[in-house]
Amino acid sequence: MTNLHNNTSDSIETLELDVMAACINFHPSPAEETVVSLQGKGGGHYLIHLLAGATIHIKTSVFQNETGRKRKSNWEFDATALGSIEVKLEENKLKIGTCTVHLPDSESPDEAVGQVRVITEKGVVNAVDLAFQTIYFDGVDGRFFEAPDDAANTLAAALVKFTFLDVDVRHIGLDGRNEAVKYSFKDRTWLVGDEVVDYTQLRVSDRCHHQVTEVSV
Repeated sequence: MTNLHNNTSDSIETLELDVMAACINFHPSPAEETVVSLQGKGGGHYLIHLLAGATIHIKTSVFQNETGRKRKSNWEFDATALGSIEVKLEENKLKIGTCTVHLPDSESPDEAVGQVRVITEKGVVNAVDLAFQTIYFDGVDGRFFEAPDDAANTLAAALVKFTFLDVDVRHIGLDGRNEAVKYSFKDRTWLVGDEVVDYTQLRVSDRCHHQVTEVSV
């Protein structure tokens, strides 16, 4: 576990993530703002559990493999604890409720990042397209999503727009099968391909508490 103590906006310490996968948690300080700079490894995957009001700068230490292809770091921001929030992209600033993530300038290829996703209330995934400056729905995250109660007549507000849809579920699968997993909000069933399966048959992957290294800042 790594601790970053220099959390003031006047002097930002860059924490270099020397692992290929990390879960990052923030410890709130009542006397200071949470302001951090994180540098991931090329090809790395990082899950950031957001704290309200945090300001984060991210970039990549770009890795170039033997083929000459540059690999970027991939970032997921867990905003599930922040309640009902809005996610907006303003040039290179990603606004996640009261949090601000500063993304590298797209014209700086040696610091650029790869995939960026924001996981909001109820596990809804918002993907960020930096090239086209857009944010779009990208399924739900199986690590945070819980299927609604079959007896419930209405869905939670964050899920109402999916009432009649079959939605892709990320970070979950059925052993021995390569098909994507979906959840049918209309039928309240789990699907692997066209087959209805029970949730107990599925395996959630990439849970931060046992499959990746935890970093505390």
